[in-house]
Amino acid sequence: MKTRWFLCVGTMILLLSAGVSFAAEQVIQNGTTAGSVRVAVQDGGTMAVWRYDGASWINQSYGPYSKYSLLFLAGDNTSMIFGAGLAGTTWTSVSNTTSADNTTITTVFLAADNAVRVTQTTTVTSGPYYRMQWNIEDIGSVTYNDLRFTHGEDTYLAGSDYGEGHFDNTLNMVYVMNPGYTADLMGLYASASTPFSYYFEGGYSENYSRMRSWTLDNTVNPANVDSGYSLGWIRSSLAPGQTWTIIAYEKFTQSVGIQVIAPAEQSGAPGDTLTYDFTVRNLDAGLMNISLGSSSSNGWTTSVVDGSGSPLSSISLGGGTETLVHVRVTIPAGAAAATTDLLTLTASFGEGGTSSDSTSTVVAGTAVPPPPSLNFQNNGMGNGWMGCSMVSGIGGEGKRSPLESAGLVLFNMALLLGPIFLLRFLSGRRRRPFEKAGLLSLLVAASLLVAASAHATRLIAPKAQRFHPTADGMGTLTVDSDATVGEGQLAAGLTLSGAKKPLNIGDIRELRVEQVLVDELYTADLTAAYGITRNLEVGVDLPYDYARNSLNLTTGQRDTDFHLGDIRANVKYRVLSGGSYGVALVPFVNFATGDKDYLLSEEKFGFGLKGAGHLDVTKTLTMYANLGLEHVGKFVSADGPGYYTPWIQYGVGAEYRLQGRKAQIVAEVNGETSWSTPFHHSTLSPMEFLAAYRTEVTPGWTLQVGGGGGLNKGMGAPQWRGILGVAYRQ
Repeated sequence: MKTRWFLCVGTMILLLSAGVSFAAEQVIQNGTTAGSVRVAVQDGGTMAVWRYDGASWINQSYGPYSKYSLLFLAGDNTSMIFGAGLAGTTWTSVSNTTSADNTTITTVFLAADNAVRVTQTTTVTSGPYYRMQWNIEDIGSVTYNDLRFTHGEDTYLAGSDYGEGHFDNTLNMVYVMNPGYTADLMGLYASASTPFSYYFEGGYSENYSRMRSWTLDNTVNPANVDSGYSLGWIRSSLAPGQTWTIIAYEKFTQSVGIQVIAPAEQSGAPGDTLTYDFTVRNLDAGLMNISLGSSSSNGWTTSVVDGSGSPLSSISLGGGTETLVHVRVTIPAGAAAATTDLLTLTASFGEGGTSSDSTSTVVAGTAVPPPPSLNFQNNGMGNGWMGCSMVSGIGGEGKRSPLESAGLVLFNMALLLGPIFLLRFLSGRRRRPFEKAGLLSLLVAASLLVAASAHATRLIAPKAQRFHPTADGMGTLTVDSDATVGEGQLAAGLTLSGAKKPLNIGDIRELRVEQVLVDELYTADLTAAYGITRNLEVGVDLPYDYARNSLNLTTGQRDTDFHLGDIRANVKYRVLSGGSYGVALVPFVNFATGDKDYLLSEEKFGFGLKGAGHLDVTKTLTMYANLGLEHVGKFVSADGPGYYTPWIQYGVGAEYRLQGRKAQIVAEVNGETSWSTPFHHSTLSPMEFLAAYRTEVTPGWTLQVGGGGGLNKGMGAPQWRGILGVAYRQ
């Protein structure tokens, strides 16, 4: 017996050593012509920028990952500095995703023990610049005072590490140039709606030192040095529920003698006429006559005017001089809210020479939201029955205290006891033998709270397919019994299940579905278990998925898919048998064999351990309980880049044996929650209720039919689930 047991354990350990990893960055770009911009954002928050010179992509920041951001939550208190690795505590990376059109990267971080969330949105435009926006949200219960935020980099202008510093008071832009090497410039500036407080340009090491110590002093170094620059913003306080928004841009100009430099984008209402002040600069030595023209990407009315508002078709600039050129654009009366237009000023000079630059106009108002990017911690959800009326966590995402979490778990357990009380009442018996079952539920609830002290970590991929029937057919539906099939005995079964809308994306504040990812999911689970000894068995679940009208993430199209699902294998070892009660340990492994294109796999090898127990409450009623933990991905340090937070998994069930027939009614509530934020997010705490009628149709053969659905909008909690199964046991 011991030999067989150690062989099984050894096999499990070998299986647990496998794992996979994910990409560490997201990349976007606005084209492949000369002047196109490419931006990358790493999971940890550092960034890189390239420009296309017509033949290859050229770094614009040294390394190239030398762009950083820092958030100071309490002045210069070093324990309250968070960011992308320059100083203080590194942000906890939650998600890093790219939009379907490859123009926007949305990166989410947590700081201050998950009390502050930073959402960074990086967008490439049609022009020679890109946009960065940071939404800094206080999602905790503490007000922060003297907040500071800085973003900067070690510049690498046009492939050169050197640059001389400048500041343009009209454009409010700090920038670097390298005369004699290139006529380009690269500059950092802020939106007029979120003006910066300080800027700095100088040697790259001094720039980083000033970012870390917050000593930006509105100076530039005009000498040609190994350069870096940065901007800084200040806010006096941030109260719970408030958001601090910061918008900045980085732009590049063409390497020509006449430079056109566009200002920051603006916003206006339909019918408004907006005026932009472009800078036109002559970098050559002699007088230059320059023709001017303006255009709108949407065909809106534009004009170039002088200071008095009169049309301006041309200017003359002496060598080394510059002037402001006013460009107007009129937003049409019928323009839709959130429409973006690119306004371009073109300067023509000499014999066929041209130079241009662009900025954006955004129509004020809120657009009808497009399908959101796949950020599963923030908008991955199921389509459970109760939706907004029953959530796990404040507003679907806020924190709960351990006491509140305990109450939530007890409430979930109580959902199961209601049907059992009803069955007990219908049976005609008056005795109420639920004290032991209640104590068992309390024990399970208390055990779950152990995870409340876990630190926040990166979250894992979504769970479109959570349904795993028990390998031996015992227990309820997904909740295992501690009983085993017996030495030399075999149990096998086929379970057909169908789920409607198990995974969507949408607004988690309102818990509103905005796009269905997995519409219909039908699965055939072939299960089997074999008893090695009286107390030891091995089992397997081989699922085959049929996804209908679901989104293929690779093609972006809705389609139908037939594919093997994630295979699960387990060992069950019964450690305690007390007649009317028992306990078993169930180690298990999950293989990433499912189709990740349809989100039918977590894309990572997983393994875990759960405890399974039963309690015979009466001759006709048995309660079951499971509690476990599943680790996902490589088994590495929690501080390592390849670490993904585990899942706490639980289930309680009941079997009521009908008198006078070989039939039972089984019911259960199963659920899970992320280890890093237990019961803080409804989307990360799916719960489901299932029930079935089970009967022996002939000796050894059992038929069951049932169903249920999600109790909240947790990932994998469907609108409904139907179940039909047949099983055989020797």
